[in-house]
Amino acid sequence: MTRKLLPLFIILLYLQCNEAYSQSPHNSVTDYDYYTPADREPIYHDEFNAINDNNKDWINNDDPFFQLKVKDGCLIITNNKTTYTASNYILQFGYLRDFELEICARVESPKRRERHGILFWGSDSAITQMNGQFFYFRHGQHMLFNKTGKEQRNNSLPVPDFTFYDKKDFNIYTIRKVDYDYYLFINHVFCNKYPYFPINGQLIGLGASSNGTTAYYDYIHIDYLKRHELNNPTAEYKSGTAGLKTYLNEHLKFTQTAAYECMRGRFLVRYRVDTTGKIDSIIALSAYDILNQQTIKALTETNNNWLPAHHKGVAMVSWNKMVVEFRLNSNGNCPQPTYYYDIAMKYYKEGNIPETIENFKISIGEDFADIKSLYNLSMLYINQQQYDSAAIYLNRINELRSIPELDIKQVNEEIAKTDADIYIKQYCKL
Repeated sequence: MTRKLLPLFIILLYLQCNEAYSQSPHNSVTDYDYYTPADREPIYHDEFNAINDNNKDWINNDDPFFQLKVKDGCLIITNNKTTYTASNYILQFGYLRDFELEICARVESPKRRERHGILFWGSDSAITQMNGQFFYFRHGQHMLFNKTGKEQRNNSLPVPDFTFYDKKDFNIYTIRKVDYDYYLFINHVFCNKYPYFPINGQLIGLGASSNGTTAYYDYIHIDYLKRHELNNPTAEYKSGTAGLKTYLNEHLKFTQTAAYECMRGRFLVRYRVDTTGKIDSIIALSAYDILNQQTIKALTETNNNWLPAHHKGVAMVSWNKMVVEFRLNSNGNCPQPTYYYDIAMKYYKEGNIPETIENFKISIGEDFADIKSLYNLSMLYINQQQYDSAAIYLNRINELRSIPELDIKQVNEEIAKTDADIYIKQYCKL
């Protein structure tokens, strides 16, 4: 028996470029010079050239087995313990943003022993707790690992000696975080890529590993990395916005079942168009998996029908976004638009936090501009100390201000009814 198809009524609210990236002579984040000085926003730089305020924070230590001093333009750390140690420094910056840490360092070890220098970041307590992201290094080898609580993820890789300068010389170690990956460079040469894992703490540190190790740090630089954004270039569908609307109306259809009968709402779709006019990445944020799958499938099938973004005659890679409002032509007895929000609040009063979170997410999936659900969900994550997750939804609140098809005055009034701006400033570091 053939099931009846339910037509989907679709409104494309707008289609605009989210951000376009320039194609410079260095076209990949694996090129050390991909980010120019203009692309960098300094967070913290210390050359260790004198006993300044920064240096005093680094060398404030009362441990008799742990010697710290600034001399000859270096922070010098000597460890006389049997276990590793380091100097902590509190630095608040947003780990969700793209950033880069770079140190210039060398390590002296006891005879017949190979010890390591240490760089760590994102820790939220003393170094003995071993939480955050750690980078161990010595001549010819390094290890990058993440540990939070009992969970540890290790990535180690021996590096050929030709990557390094002489053992007595300093080497430059650069760790670049872009999106959800770390990129490691040694002496400006790309070595390897590692996955990024969420971190929440505000402690960074430099150190030396076990008994007899001395680490010399010539400098530490920490910068935010700015994306190569351009204001106007956007990819275009060859048949225009009206043509794309027609295409999606023709291709998004569903079999008639009770599960799909009441699908409705508005959601955000992000998609990247490369320099050849091909969509190579799509993110759909509907509450309904089937609608996300069908949207991704339909957009993927539009390849060869896109004109890539251009700037001064040069093709650009661009992230675009499309707000889709949808409803099924159904005579079913569907719940009110606030149904999932109301259910979430019911579960919250009962103390059932997992179900509260799940229903807030569904409510947001039905309306990406549901500020109350976005705010409440972010507060739940903050209470659970899941700050990266909270920042995702706080960023979505802030993004609503940049969508011209929404009533911006009304959006700001709704945001003002909450404390969202306080938390956006604290956790998003925009």
